[in-house]
Amino acid sequence: IKVENNGPSTAKNVRVTDQLPKGLKVLDAKVTQGSFNMNTLEWTVGSLESGESAILKLTTKIVREGIFTNPVSVTTTTKETDYTNNKAKDTTEAIAIVDLSLKKYSDKQVYHKGDKMHWTIIVKNYGPSTATGVVMTDVLPSGVKFIRFVASKGDYDPSTGKWDIGTLAKGESATIEIYCNVTAEVGNITNFASVTCNEKDSNPNNNNDSATIKVEKVPDTPVT
Repeated sequence: IKVENNGPSTAKNVRVTDQLPKGLKVLDAKVTQGSFNMNTLEWTVGSLESGESAILKLTTKIVREGIFTNPVSVTTTTKETDYTNNKAKDTTEAIAIVDLSLKKYSDKQVYHKGDKMHWTIIVKNYGPSTATGVVMTDVLPSGVKFIRFVASKGDYDPSTGKWDIGTLAKGESATIEIYCNVTAEVGNITNFASVTCNEKDSNPNNNNDSATIKVEKVPDTPVT
């Protein structure tokens, strides 16, 4: 916040009031002149000669998302020629930011055709905001056939591969177990999964994971 006296006389008893919006918390204040009251958010500037200016730098912490408008006003006991420039305001937006992570693994590494197996997928929100509209996508690869799923929350549609988790608060995680039959004869089967949400993700690199299983030929039954 910069206050300047355009003159021609000295402005006495200059005071600035900052109407800090809810959602912002003052952490620190530095002034080039005068003093700032952290409780009332009033800056006592003192006197400003003609052409002189003073600056207040406020450091705030965002405590919630939203659009914030911060109006400020200045007064002086000296008569002014123009009161229209004694007020100013600035608007900024604080958006929600999350950090979703996804980890995926299988219950075993090696299977045979006809075996039952399951994939485990864990989605966690490291915050700092709540994640909404969280959807994990896991389209099952060929070589396995869906049997059922067990999820800690939400619903999984095997036809689309989408697990609708919904909302995850900061620090909250959700787990799904996808049970399948192995239908492949031999070879490697890799299953990919990814997660998205409505909010901006600060680290999208950990939103994907995969797990690979190996299908081996059923050993021949020894002849006795």
